[in-house]
Amino acid sequence: MGKTKEGYGQNPRVAFWEHYNNIDGCWVWCGGINKQGQGVVRHQGKNWVTSRLAWTLIHGEIPKGMYICHTCDNPSCINPDHLWLGTPKDNTQDMIRKGRRRPDRPKLLIWAVCHPDKPYVARGMCRTCYGRWYRENNS
Repeated sequence: MGKTKEGYGQNPRVAFWEHYNNIDGCWVWCGGINKQGQGVVRHQGKNWVTSRLAWTLIHGEIPKGMYICHTCDNPSCINPDHLWLGTPKDNTQDMIRKGRRRPDRPKLLIWAVCHPDKPYVARGMCRTCYGRWYRENNS
């Protein structure tokens, strides 16, 4: 089957499920991978993290603010049986319960001066303001 602009054959919904290897029950994505180890793909004109696309294809739209969490802790897994819907707090509690919290990650956040409700990134600024400052000063 020939590839289309989306990188899939004639039916991208079906072809998505053909791009993994079954390794110990995890359906490990065989396409692009981001820095966090998550599968990434372009589907119907939109960039997707593959676990989120897998969830959406099976269950429908993901509610705003919800995460797709993995029971297997494999970020490139797209097996629907390994995915669950959770809040950011659920995901953090799952990480702590499983002992996956990085020891170098601080437990308390330092808040930005520019937006006291956002975490500090650099120069006393949140990520958005620092990005704006960096672009203005390094162009």
